[in-house]
Amino acid sequence: METLYYRMKWGWDVILMTSVTLLLVLGACIACLSSKNGLVIALVLILSLFCSLLYMPYGMGCTENGIYVRRVKGRLWIPFEEIQTLSAVNPTDAFLLRVMGSGGFLGYFGWYKSQKLGNFVLYTTQRKRLVLIETARRKYVVGCADPSEFIALCDRLRQSKPS
Repeated sequence: METLYYRMKWGWDVILMTSVTLLLVLGACIACLSSKNGLVIALVLILSLFCSLLYMPYGMGCTENGIYVRRVKGRLWIPFEEIQTLSAVNPTDAFLLRVMGSGGFLGYFGWYKSQKLGNFVLYTTQRKRLVLIETARRKYVVGCADPSEFIALCDRLRQSKPS
């Protein structure tokens, strides 16, 4: 059984954005705790950080049955039967408009939109080496250490599966 797994390594921009955001939220929590109703605001800030953490991608790969993205909350699973096309993506085509999600804090994830790709779901921790996975329902863009190796293996696994 041939499988492939890539651990998503943080780019410098994700490290910077995450560090700055955590420092700002920590400072805001300390400032809020000194005010009368600040505990509620501090708890909301901490809860929002925790919710972002749940969707943080930390790995991706493929098995003989499909492609997956590992997140803290659980695995996003895309079976080969649902995949229509699989291709490498130019990073400039994928980062035009964030509809809802993270723009660098703990990675890039959520709903994005671009003129070339349309609407898609993004999961990556770097702004390079991206793979587009198109299904009938949705488009996904996923960060990958070696897109050409990943696409080649997925194509081999898809072709070897009996129909």
